[in-house]
Amino acid sequence: MRVKLLVFIFLIVCLKCNAQNNCNCTISNYSENSLKLIQSKILACKAKGFELIASGFLDQYKFDSVEFYLKKSEKYYNATNCKSSEILTINKIWSKYYFIKAEYQTALDYSFKVLSISEETDNIVEHANVLLSISQIFGRMGQAEKGVSY
Repeated sequence: MRVKLLVFIFLIVCLKCNAQNNCNCTISNYSENSLKLIQSKILACKAKGFELIASGFLDQYKFDSVEFYLKKSEKYYNATNCKSSEILTINKIWSKYYFIKAEYQTALDYSFKVLSISEETDNIVEHANVLLSISQIFGRMGQAEKGVSY
């Protein structure tokens, strides 16, 4: 009985450690190592790698690739069960993607997700940036009066 209890406690501790490792990517120089990131066994690193690749394709206006890699990134982030702050950047990229495609309502939806996460995490820089983005999106939608309130 005592051995079973010790094994059970050990498994719980290992699962907790593994969950924490899934949220923290230890590979540095993200922008230079997207290939290294996606080859990592750490899910958060894989997610970050696909996120960086998607962002690069967005800069090149290769929309099919953006969607493909963002969805892969989301898949890995969702598998980590990490805090919502981990997906802040993905939501920013989705918002920018839909803004460029002139799908303003969807861009706005993602911007509100970023707003919520930035408030949750007390990230004032992201909070300020997303408020500006929201006002710009409302402006593009022809609803500048709503945008001014942000």
